[in-house]
Amino acid sequence: MVPSTFFLPHTLFRRATIAGAFLSIAFVLGAAPSDRAAAPKQPAAPKLVVLLVVDQMRGDYVDKFLGQWSAGLKRLVEEGAWFRDAAYPYAATETCVGHATISTGAFPVTHGMVANAWWDRQDKKMVTCTEDPHPGVKNIGYA
Repeated sequence: MVPSTFFLPHTLFRRATIAGAFLSIAFVLGAAPSDRAAAPKQPAAPKLVVLLVVDQMRGDYVDKFLGQWSAGLKRLVEEGAWFRDAAYPYAATETCVGHATISTGAFPVTHGMVANAWWDRQDKKMVTCTEDPHPGVKNIGYA
């Protein structure tokens, strides 16, 4: 049997307030971080690529001199990938432009290397593609 004061407005309000308080406490406790939280995952080690470009070396030199190589280049040729007939589908085949294209897979219009050196409008000076603006870094040009 329900007590006669069960449905009185002040009793209903008090019951709703108490129930709301318990629900709020339960929500806060459920959302709080626990001590048993999983340890953060360490990021996977990056996959590294060795890119070697030998400027001005004719493609047939690999076949011609491979027998004389004992490590280094021989290992890269035998265990890596190399391209006998690589060609650039654009006119500017300067060092920095070509290396940026090879390493990014993007054309100069995308990667932004348009020459080995260019006029920097903002700084009003010539800059090279290997220049580093950080203090203490001396630029000796590109190789």
